[in-house]
Amino acid sequence: MHSITALKDELYPELSILLEYFSIHHCYVTLVGGAVRDYFLLGKLSHDLDFEIRSHENLSGSEWSERLDSLFSKLPIPVTLEKLPFSIYRFSYRGYDLEFSSPRLEKFREGESHHKNFDVMLNSRLSYMESFSRRDFTINAIGLEFTKDNVKLVDPYLGIEDLKSKKLRPLNLFFMRDPVRFLRSIRFKVKLGFDFSDELTSALKLMDLSNITAHYIKTEMMKSPHPIQFWESLKSLVSELNIPVPEKLHVLFQLSPIEGQVISNLEEFLLACHRHRPLKDNEFKAYVSYFQVSESKLKTVLKFLDLIMILDLEELKKVQKMDWTHGHTQPALNLLVELYLSYNKVKNRDLYEILTQRELNLLDRLKLEQLGGEDFLKELKDKYSISSSYQNHCKLFAHLVSLSL
Repeated sequence: MHSITALKDELYPELSILLEYFSIHHCYVTLVGGAVRDYFLLGKLSHDLDFEIRSHENLSGSEWSERLDSLFSKLPIPVTLEKLPFSIYRFSYRGYDLEFSSPRLEKFREGESHHKNFDVMLNSRLSYMESFSRRDFTINAIGLEFTKDNVKLVDPYLGIEDLKSKKLRPLNLFFMRDPVRFLRSIRFKVKLGFDFSDELTSALKLMDLSNITAHYIKTEMMKSPHPIQFWESLKSLVSELNIPVPEKLHVLFQLSPIEGQVISNLEEFLLACHRHRPLKDNEFKAYVSYFQVSESKLKTVLKFLDLIMILDLEELKKVQKMDWTHGHTQPALNLLVELYLSYNKVKNRDLYEILTQRELNLLDRLKLEQLGGEDFLKELKDKYSISSSYQNHCKLFAHLVSLSL
């Protein structure tokens, strides 16, 4: 575990003006969440910092909200302040993205199981045990309390011990009321390499993902450092624990991306799946419908991928040696024409991460963006009286002849 003293030396000089200001107004702040967890794990402080702000006075409800509005409207530093729901204040300062929120209780509404199924109660003097209880894992319920001259560890749920033992442990039974936490469990397992505690596995078994939206799956998967591993873990866990999910997800769980691909968006993910095994029509439709992505755009990209996977350099070399009379009938040239037309639509966007080295080399050697040989093209057209229906074939044939394959 990394020392609090080192963190104090790093953060105090940067935030001293704010700490002094809060102190004057009888308030103090506590750094919470992922920044604290990652500091103890990695010894590096994130520049995305979340704080709880407390008052030495006992205030709640609208009285505390109004006091916070006044406090943040008069900050002693020039910032662009953004106010979010639940009295959350966000701004950037000295390279840090800072967020301040009141300690709060979240009371779950009975009979509801979704990501926002709770009511919020704000209180300036809420204990750490109470305010941290709304968090998901013990490792995310560790705080560092900053006053004007000191910083101290706050660890009401013994999260430091779980960091040391590399365990993901839920804070309480309310964990299972939020289906997004099922996804977060997988993301943290993939990111940190931690094991699920017995308590977490028991909680996951009770969860219901039948109404989980594509937004949360996409968000948690793309936040993961290894989206493919996240996807495969999600599939396995849903199957192993018999978790209810939307019907379209059952269809999509038939997809498996090719290993070793870099995935940064949904298009790349679909291409990685198609690369591993061509998508069936119902899988493609389920993907478009569930993730609400452009059907025509994906079809164009998939067609391009299919063509580049089929093209064979040796076959193109054979066409290259023919004259137009025979060359225009060759399937390889027909494929190249289709590739060229498809290439003009997608311009290789988002494709380089999914193509194999052989295919990348082939694209590089074909130089489709540099179609040349205009003089030769004119000569071919004049010599063979080429009809307009073969214009693209002629153009590509002329281009092939000009290349050194």
